Amino acid sequence: MNIFVLNCGSSSLKYRMISMPSGEEILGGEVQRIGGRTAESARIVHRGPRGESIRRISVNSYKEAFTEVMKALASESGPSPDIFAHRLVQGGM
Repeated sequence: MNIFVLNCGSSSLKYRMISMPSGEEILGGEVQRIGGRTAESARIVHRGPRGESIRRISVNSYKEAFTEVMKALASESGPSPDIFAHRLVQGGM
């Protein structure tokens, strides 16, 4: 079973696909600088079976970032996710 985990930060969207029960990471990466709050453009850093790639992209929302993540996932010829999960952090009491 392959679990695809997302983690939204203040200006990033990180992702990993993990094979269970071994816990081995199949692929992962992150979309950085979502929303254009910095002088540098957004980019996606993707690590898969073929190595690491870095692409400059234009993303102004987490929806657009998620679309880029799905494109990166679709470009891999390996296994697909069986389950999607999202990491949540409670910031209060």
